Amino acid sequence: MGSTAWKRKQRAKGLCLYCKRPAMLGETLCAKHTWTHRQAQAKWTQRNPIKRRAARAAEYRHRKSAGLCVGCGSLLDPDADRGRVTCSNCRANLYRHPTWKGA
Repeated sequence: MGSTAWKRKQRAKGLCLYCKRPAMLGETLCAKHTWTHRQAQAKWTQRNPIKRRAARAAEYRHRKSAGLCVGCGSLLDPDADRGRVTCSNCRANLYRHPTWKGA
């Protein structure tokens, strides 16, 4: 990958950071490089489960201390999410999963 200034220009143009293809919506990479990056990340996670667990724990602590949802990182609503560490969207999705319903 190139320099920081080049990356900034690519992002501003809506182009992939590795090539000149258009980036996917909401991403900084094209479809090919997004897929490649996710595959590499999955391999790393399988080879380094303890490091991944430690990174997730650090992320959890950081988000909790900053007053963010520990699941998605969004700002917690002081009224709706009082005393909780997850936002209403994450709580709704958590209990929608079949394994949490005892199925």
